[in-house]
Amino acid sequence: MYLFDLVHYLAYHPFTGQSIEWHDWLVTKVDGGLNNRVYRAESVHGAHDEPVLAIKLYIRDARDRAGREFGALQRLQHVAPGSAPRPLLLERFDSDPSVAPVVVQTWLSGEVSATPPDTDADWQRLVGHLQTVHAVQQRTDW
Repeated sequence: MYLFDLVHYLAYHPFTGQSIEWHDWLVTKVDGGLNNRVYRAESVHGAHDEPVLAIKLYIRDARDRAGREFGALQRLQHVAPGSAPRPLLLERFDSDPSVAPVVVQTWLSGEVSATPPDTDADWQRLVGHLQTVHAVQQRTDW
């Protein structure tokens, strides 16, 4: 199955368990999002060429969270490659406002922590990453 089919399936069929296997995809729910649902999707047995994916379903509101994140990821990919996940797909489902907008991006491996860094080196990596992101200039011609 193609990525677009997977996105539509998840948008219309949210699941309550921790993971599902759907066609050639293993999809795992990622806990912790307050404003959206996040899934990690990977090809089962190398059935797809796609990398491991993060699929985010956003609440629909006037802030256009999905569009803003997708645009920010595109800009970061252009000016600071490797500093953020690579954006792959934005699906707004404009024809069906009852369905959450979706952003698909590459999955960034790493450790998620709810606490501040423990060491000076970890703090330096965090500050360096934030400096890279904040150095990106906003484009007004998009």
